[in-house]
Amino acid sequence: MEALSATEAILQGKLSRSTQEHQAVVESLEVECRATLHRLLPLVPLPSEQDHQQWLQSFETAMREVEATLPKNTTPDLAAAEDAQPMLEKLKAAEEAQRVLQKDCETYKKVLAETEGILQRLQNSVEQEESRWRMNLEMSQTELKELRKDKQTLGAELEQAEREGATYVSEIQELKTQLNEAFSKLDTEESERKEVNGDLYKAQQSLELIQDILKEAGQDNLLENSSLTTQTEDVDCKEKMMAGLKQTVKELQLLLQSVKKQLAKGQVGVEGDKDSTGL
Repeated sequence: MEALSATEAILQGKLSRSTQEHQAVVESLEVECRATLHRLLPLVPLPSEQDHQQWLQSFETAMREVEATLPKNTTPDLAAAEDAQPMLEKLKAAEEAQRVLQKDCETYKKVLAETEGILQRLQNSVEQEESRWRMNLEMSQTELKELRKDKQTLGAELEQAEREGATYVSEIQELKTQLNEAFSKLDTEESERKEVNGDLYKAQQSLELIQDILKEAGQDNLLENSSLTTQTEDVDCKEKMMAGLKQTVKELQLLLQSVKKQLAKGQVGVEGDKDSTGL
């Protein structure tokens, strides 16, 4: 673009300088030609036309008119006009140079017109490219704003996810602690249950033993009833023993019921812990 503008400026400068130089030469020759004709033919009035071609035609017409009015013997003075022939030839050469210059000017003008057309097309192309570039820039800026907005949204979501993750970790840790406590409690209750089962087994054995003793005592009482008169003291002793055994049986039964309740309670507690921990 800058190169074309520089070329156009150079061509315009050359055309302007060449036109001025040729115009100066032509004007100088025209002035010299008019002065020479006036010096050689002082009787011919000078025309008032500004254009040199019209001036020459008017001068020639005026010269013929003056020649027609002069006597025959004055024609030699008019013959002096032949001395102006070299000047006329110079003038013709100048006119030819002017025609060449005019042709060059037309050529330069044509080149300038073509150059201006190229410049205009380039300018249109540049404007179109600039418009397309601006459109792409606006689209890129819009996409950049959307990406920045998405980035902020994702950053906020990430922070929230990190906070939730920390909360989840804390909750999981708490659940693990609760689970460990539940397992520890379960192990303790399992140990207690085994211990209670052992106590229950011992109580059942003691109860069975007492029941066997009571059965044997009952049979002994039947045998001893035949000789009650002779064994009163033994009966009193055995009755006391029976009363003590019955009391022991009652205590063992109460202990057995208490153990069963504890076992049932322990079983319910274990199932509740399993439900609360998801096991």
